[in-house]
Amino acid sequence: MTQLQEPRIRILKAAARLFVENGLQSSMALIAETASVSTGSVYNHFPSKEGLILEVCRQLASTMEDVLVRPIDRTIPYRKRVDAYVGTYIDFIWADADRAALYDYISNTPAIPIEELLAIFDRVTEHSIAIFSEAQEGGPGWGLSPKLAGSFVRGAIRNTLKRHRAAGEDLTEAHRAGIMRMCWNALAS
Repeated sequence: MTQLQEPRIRILKAAARLFVENGLQSSMALIAETASVSTGSVYNHFPSKEGLILEVCRQLASTMEDVLVRPIDRTIPYRKRVDAYVGTYIDFIWADADRAALYDYISNTPAIPIEELLAIFDRVTEHSIAIFSEAQEGGPGWGLSPKLAGSFVRGAIRNTLKRHRAAGEDLTEAHRAGIMRMCWNALAS
């Protein structure tokens, strides 16, 4: 971690990395050491560990928003909009293994109340709901709410890519297309 970055950024990066490696039990002292700052500096930026954990979540949500939340072009057929969303999500998860692991871990830990997680990731979720809602209105009845359809697809992608990475395989265009097809077929069946 470079010393040229401001301490707050180094702390957030160190915390994110350590949460992936060790879980939320990573101590503030270890986070400080990894960030090359004093423990007091960590507490100056984040008065509590809970505050640091929530800020790591907010940073992750912000990154997801930057990548996933786009204006919906309703001139494009709904199937292509779903495919574009799914493809972008695949690329987002595949691009950074640590970020994918962090998201998987954070979204499944009981240490963060679900209400807080929902609020932090609200823009990403609402965009997903809009994409899947319009697709459901224009096409197949999936038997799931748009919210559950989006959650199902995102979870399937994360788990599929986690296992793909563990097998040491590259993500080819054929694999990517197959995952997109599986997502659509699972919803349409």
